[in-house]
Amino acid sequence: MKKKIFASVFTLALAAGICGNVYAAKGNVVLRIDDPVIKIDGETQTIDTPPVIIDSRTFVPVRAVVEALGGKADWRSEEKKAVLTRGRDTVELTIGSTTAKHNEQTDKLDAAPVIIDGRTMLPLRYIAESFGFAAEWDAETKTIYVSRYDDIDEQTNYDYVAEHIGTDGNRYLLVGSNYVAVDENGRTVDEYTDEGRFCVPMKDTKGRKCELFYDNGKNYIKNADGTKIDLNENDDLDLTDKDGNKYIYTYVRTNEAVAGCYIVQNQKGDIVNRYYSNDEFHSFFKDKSGREVIFINSKDEKPDNGVLLGDGKYVQFLREYNSTYVDKSNNFYGEINSWFCVLKKTGGTSDEALMSDFYDLFTDELGNEYKAYFNDNKQIIKAPDGKEVTLTKDKDVPDESSGSEYDFFTYYNGSDGKTYILDPNGDYTVKDAEGKETVLKSTGYVYEYRNAKDGVYKLKHNFATNRYTLTKPDGKSEELTETVG
Repeated sequence: MKKKIFASVFTLALAAGICGNVYAAKGNVVLRIDDPVIKIDGETQTIDTPPVIIDSRTFVPVRAVVEALGGKADWRSEEKKAVLTRGRDTVELTIGSTTAKHNEQTDKLDAAPVIIDGRTMLPLRYIAESFGFAAEWDAETKTIYVSRYDDIDEQTNYDYVAEHIGTDGNRYLLVGSNYVAVDENGRTVDEYTDEGRFCVPMKDTKGRKCELFYDNGKNYIKNADGTKIDLNENDDLDLTDKDGNKYIYTYVRTNEAVAGCYIVQNQKGDIVNRYYSNDEFHSFFKDKSGREVIFINSKDEKPDNGVLLGDGKYVQFLREYNSTYVDKSNNFYGEINSWFCVLKKTGGTSDEALMSDFYDLFTDELGNEYKAYFNDNKQIIKAPDGKEVTLTKDKDVPDESSGSEYDFFTYYNGSDGKTYILDPNGDYTVKDAEGKETVLKSTGYVYEYRNAKDGVYKLKHNFATNRYTLTKPDGKSEELTETVG
């Protein structure tokens, strides 16, 4: 039976994902980090050793979990080896070794099995998937949900590419370009057919609400007064109106925030209007009764996603973070849409902050750090002394050595009179009028998030070490590791 593909996909540009908190399949197992309670098919049991996180990996007590999955665990003390069997599958893992065996296949583990307080602890995801189960991690509640693929197949009969769990207990499955709602018993509740249109809610320069629609190949802006501006899309994917004005998506910075924005540029290059986006996104569907259903990303400028059903009921989806991190004190953090959240050990969040700035980092040969960012469709490089250089694109030159038609050297004219050449690796070569060259090497990026109290979280990613540093509103810094379930 074909396994389902679990992926963080929302329809079109929506970024939601799989929360995995509700399954209809038999063989459900639910565990929580540092909690000795395990649920098997809804029945609660107590285990003597709770799940733990070691080096960003989830480890579980072998015997309790394998038996909960309907398997058997044998321990060979002389070899320090656990032999797990379920049906025709056999898995062998050895304490301290990252080499495992699944039937006749040898696999490499991300983390080796360990013994804690006399109990053998094994990496959950590898065991679950070897036995034909899906293991899903909810970072906000520190909960692991394990569900059997084949049981889900038999009950829903849907081959879906994404799944969202609603607060109504239903699972919303993306099947092709359409959605299906399935209840906790695996029964189909409703089906939603893609209408082929979506919109981006915006505000104009006077703060009035308006919307940009992409409607089955037709693009237009619906203004607050009900008037409509039809937009044409050219070969370069630029949007233009009947007067020849271009609508260009870029970012606009203020002292406190960075916002997505469509600037309206006339044929002289002057900016004549702006439409500001808050990252909310709507996709339109029809239910079986013909009523409109809207799947919403970042509703009401909040981190959450959900669906507005045909009867007017809004169902919020349980959160699936795009990325999660853990610090050395085992505190967790999550990114969802344009938000950064501090996760509580008891579930929920203790703080939520909206993205207020982002920029790329570059370093010259002397170790001086430069920032690069966009503002009003202008690319800017900021030197360590605070001076800014505005770059104007000149031309693209194919990288003939790469063999790829998508690799270019992009030439920019700097407002300082120098030429800036961006190579396919993301590094700049800067040439002055005399031909002297300086290399600005891409070293990382920074995302800044501002909370309701104007406190700023700064998340810095270093490419060389692949490590993250979080600077908190109080000025303290923590090294973070991106987690994997």
